[in-house]
Amino acid sequence: MNSWNIGIFDSGIGGLNVASNILMSRPHENIIYFADSVNMPYGDKTDSFIKSRVIEIIQFLNQQNCNLILIACNTASAIWIRYLCNVDYFSNIKILNVIDPTVDYLIKYHHDQKVGLIATLSTINSNIYSYKLLYSNIDLILKPIKLLASMIEEFGNRITVEQILSTHIMDDNFKDIDSLILGCTHYSFIKNQIMSIFKNKIKIIDTSEILALAAIGYLEQNRLLSTRSSLTNKNGNILLYTNNKSFTIEKIKNEFFQKTLKIIQI
Repeated sequence: MNSWNIGIFDSGIGGLNVASNILMSRPHENIIYFADSVNMPYGDKTDSFIKSRVIEIIQFLNQQNCNLILIACNTASAIWIRYLCNVDYFSNIKILNVIDPTVDYLIKYHHDQKVGLIATLSTINSNIYSYKLLYSNIDLILKPIKLLASMIEEFGNRITVEQILSTHIMDDNFKDIDSLILGCTHYSFIKNQIMSIFKNKIKIIDTSEILALAAIGYLEQNRLLSTRSSLTNKNGNILLYTNNKSFTIEKIKNEFFQKTLKIIQI
């Protein structure tokens, strides 16, 4: 039986949206998730700090027999692209970041459009999306949103979240946008709130969904999908590692996963 695992990491719970999208279509996969919650958010950290965390977490997941590792954080993905993707050490590890498949999706389906991007300050300041889309015909409008990922991590007050959203995205710069990129996987948790602000008149581009599709496509192409479904009736497992001793995830477990979710604090 296939004993490989899919490794996913993020600064907190945001990447669980990627995991849930994978499991909705491929429920027999084993997922090992690392929530670097003690260092959440990455958006206000230095490049050197995030770089060191990315290296350490990839090494950890590689030791857990992961045949595919997903960087489910836009800020960490920007660091990966800028500093680490060509490092020889990682050449034998298959790693997908959330930005590259999102850029491919934008070029394929949203050319000649005005597209908004909301993300952490670090992701915006990296200019990684602007660089990747430099020669496209996409009119990209960037908007950093401070504190939002942290509030979502802690399930902050709904009204406050909506106030922050309205303040940042209902301005002249975002007027008449055709689509909006959720440039932080935490934002997927409040996708419906964001859609309601725009009165469902724009296309929401969920980077969590795009990364999940890219991962499934890679596994299918390389025949690495779990064979469990053809051998047993058992679903896969989700093993979540976190370095925050006060980390709790019961609400996420109940809402998003219809299978065993085991949490290990390290």
